Amino acid sequence: MLASFMRGDWILISNQGTGEARVEIHIAGVRMADPDNPGNEFFTIPEGSMIMPQFNNTKGGPVQVSCLTGQPLLASQRVLYKDGLSR
Repeated sequence: MLASFMRGDWILISNQGTGEARVEIHIAGVRMADPDNPGNEFFTIPEGSMIMPQFNNTKGGPVQVSCLTGQPLLASQRVLYKDGLSR
């Protein structure tokens, strides 16, 4: 259960590779669906681009980011805390 001031997780993922990255995100062992396309259980990141999906009412970890296409990624988790972010 989330504390009343915790609002969810925000995951930033950057594709550092030379091709499209197909990515899965797991938080606390649960595969996360794309909030913008709930039927998708993966995220597509073009070469040199990044995504920042926000998972409201989800907090914790561990966070696991897996690239199914072998592209190198940079990832960071932030917790939405009150009206701001916490690392």
